[in-house]
Amino acid sequence: MAMALAQHCSASDCSQAAAAALDGRALCQEHFILSSYRFLDDAAVQLRHTAHQGPGTAALARRLDDCVRATTHLAMAVAEPNNLSRARLIDILLWAAELLKQVRRGPRAGLSVEVVLTGAAGGESWEEKTKTTTVSRHGASLICARALAQGEAVKITRVDSGQYCMARVVWSARRDESNVEVGLELLNEQNLWGVDWDMPEAPLGGIGSGAQAD
Repeated sequence: MAMALAQHCSASDCSQAAAAALDGRALCQEHFILSSYRFLDDAAVQLRHTAHQGPGTAALARRLDDCVRATTHLAMAVAEPNNLSRARLIDILLWAAELLKQVRRGPRAGLSVEVVLTGAAGGESWEEKTKTTTVSRHGASLICARALAQGEAVKITRVDSGQYCMARVVWSARRDESNVEVGLELLNEQNLWGVDWDMPEAPLGGIGSGAQAD
């Protein structure tokens, strides 16, 4: 997260320079780590007692996203690969990312849908045909040959119906030398997958000939 690092840590009785921000507070590295662990503890409790929808969880998702960004910045800035602080930052990053997935996931379905991804990079357009592995009301995961960067905008189009929407990459993980698993967040409020998410088990009705339930 970008911030003015010249200011001092806002924690009581701390004269260290600020290294990152959490919930709008400028914090040194040590106080950022301690505050992040407290925040994630509280977030985990909140997720156990609330539905994964509504303004409360939307706000939590934004806070978790900010935590992930700030932690990533700090983890990359710590020079020593075996540094204890870096290890704690990576632990925070993994925990925050997992909670963020829980917030955004809601109900999910194992559904294989043929899609075409299109985007632009370096002034050149690209296109790749692939299939989803899981879908949710607000996103999907799929396997790509192309490595996509976090935050990258793509257009996702169903092959069977031509229905499409814009999406952004929220995470990616290399599976092997030639494939990357990618998580997409849909940016348009529409039921791209034809799933009735309000049903308890999200039955896969009306999904069209191009979709197959796992």
